[in-house]
Amino acid sequence: MTDDNPTLSPLSRQAEASIHLERAAFHLHEAARCSHAPELPTWDSQSEREHRVDARYRATGALRRGIDTCRMVAVERVAASLAVLDGERWPACNRAINPKLPHEQREAIAASRRQRYRHQARHVVAEVFTYYELGTDTAEQRDQIVARAKADFAKDTKIVSAWRDRAMPSTVSQLRKDDAR
Repeated sequence: MTDDNPTLSPLSRQAEASIHLERAAFHLHEAARCSHAPELPTWDSQSEREHRVDARYRATGALRRGIDTCRMVAVERVAASLAVLDGERWPACNRAINPKLPHEQREAIAASRRQRYRHQARHVVAEVFTYYELGTDTAEQRDQIVARAKADFAKDTKIVSAWRDRAMPSTVSQLRKDDAR
C-alpha cells in the first residue's frame, strides 16, 4: 500500500483509518436494516452499541481478509494448529522420525510434513473465507446443517462410549487362559 500523504503521523493515519472503518460499519448496519432486519434500531440509538461493534468487527474482518499477508498469516497459523493437533512440534515436525536416517533425509521428511500441513491449511482457510464472503446459504440451510452436525455428534458420542464401556477380560484371566493351552 502506498502512502498518499507522507507528512501524516502514524497516529493520524490510524485516526483516518478508524473513520473509514466507522463509515463502513455504518453502511453495513444500514444495509442489514433495510434488506433483511428492519427491526434493528437506528444507528444512533443507545441500544445499537452492540450492533455497531459487531458491524465494525465484520468490516475489519472483511478488510483483513483482503490483505495478502493476513491470508498468509492465517494459513500459517492454521498449519501450526494442524501440526500440534497431530502431535507435532511446529515448525520442527520431526516426531517419530528414525534418528538413524541420514540428516538430509530427516530434514526432507520434516519439510514434507510442513508442506502437507500448509497445503491442508490453505484448503481450510479458503473454505472458511469463501463461506463468509459468498453468503449463498439461507437460514434454513444453516439450521439443517447444524441439526445434522449435532445429530452426528450425538451418534458418534454413543458409539465411542459403547466401545469404551464394553466388557473386557482381565489381563490375569487372559494370561491363565493362554497358559492352559
